[in-house]
Amino acid sequence: MRKPSASEVHTQQPRNAAMIPKSRNAHIKLIITGYEAAERSSRALTNLALIALQERDYAEAPHRAEHALSNFQQTGHDAHIAYSMSILGKIAARQKLYEEARRLLEESIGILKRVGNRLYDVQ
Repeated sequence: MRKPSASEVHTQQPRNAAMIPKSRNAHIKLIITGYEAAERSSRALTNLALIALQERDYAEAPHRAEHALSNFQQTGHDAHIAYSMSILGKIAARQKLYEEARRLLEESIGILKRVGNRLYDVQ
């Protein structure tokens, strides 16, 4: 049996070619796409939490915000984690749970200061 040349090796299709991504970066694209979908979903949850807060639905608002916070903690996006915590702080304040609100808001500010995000900087 003859050994194939280098050009033949690169042009031959493996037996399971259908299972191999067309591009070397295809698997990275799938991971990014999944990450982006999770982030969009979590952003939608924070918006739904804000709507529930405006409607004074204090059962639904924290549920949505906590779900978003959990998702953002999995992705490790600190600014979004802090934003979700600030929404939970607003919800707690509306429910007159002032100690809980203060804790959440101070933790949110601490995260933003740690990562250098000045959007919510407090003077």
